[in-house]
Amino acid sequence: MAKEELGLTTEYQYGFKDPDRSVFKSEAGLSREVVATISEMKGEPGWMRDLRLRALEIFWEKPLPT
Repeated sequence: MAKEELGLTTEYQYGFKDPDRSVFKSEAGLSREVVATISEMKGEPGWMRDLRLRALEIFWEKPLPT
């Protein structure tokens, strides 16, 4: 179904929006570098960074749903 058929527009018609105040902006997608950078920014211990990186590897090993 097309957006027009659902009555959706590309602009938010009510005019309310919050400004983007992100502390960190990464490139699109996940990588070991992005995970490590975020972990460093959060001040996490090395074991937590390693746990997150291992979880990322497990995620990459899993098949994508069809």
